[in-house]
Amino acid sequence: MRYTESACIELKKRDYEIVKKFFADKKYRVPAMAMLNGDFPGKVFVDNIDNPEIVVVWALSRWSYISCREISNKHEEFIKEIIINKVSPILNKVGENNFEIHVDKADLRGEI
Repeated sequence: MRYTESACIELKKRDYEIVKKFFADKKYRVPAMAMLNGDFPGKVFVDNIDNPEIVVVWALSRWSYISCREISNKHEEFIKEIIINKVSPILNKVGENNFEIHVDKADLRGEI
């Protein structure tokens, strides 16, 4: 098992396949899959590499797409960790002030 205590794991490109199922029938499938297929630069974060419950696909300095199996309190911390520790430093470095967040569950919008 490849599990870490951190709430946020950045996937390597070779591991992107494990999260594609999260976007199979979602509204934002095309942009998320473009990044996952290597057609747009970005990063992918999960809560657990062996059995992810939540996934963030982030096209660098553009948009992010969040998909989860079920909404959980721990997802709020996962999202905060990504925004504060992963996304913000890169946005600051490239001079961007904003980025878009799209979610597949209406209830998750209240967590962000």
